[in-house]
Amino acid sequence: MIPRAGYVLVHGVLVEPLGEHWAAFSPASGESHLINNTSAAIVEMLSCEMPLTLAQACAALATDVGTLQPDAEAFVGEALRSFITAGLARSVPLPQTATP
Repeated sequence: MIPRAGYVLVHGVLVEPLGEHWAAFSPASGESHLINNTSAAIVEMLSCEMPLTLAQACAALATDVGTLQPDAEAFVGEALRSFITAGLARSVPLPQTATP
């Protein structure tokens, strides 16, 4: 069985508006990254206390920008991979749910 994963923001990440973009600082890497509005919306979603699954992030972004969830999947998946590499987010294992 493949473990389910959730995503959370790395503790201490700072995000500030910078003109038409956003600057995101990762204390984990010590680097700042320039991100767009959609990526900043994903970072904001990850700042909640509970880990967010890929499906939940896609649904939230789709609602936020007015698109269909499947259309958001490629962008959100790539953004999460980039955030992990940049030290802005991390993947956490989620408990397995029982299947009937």
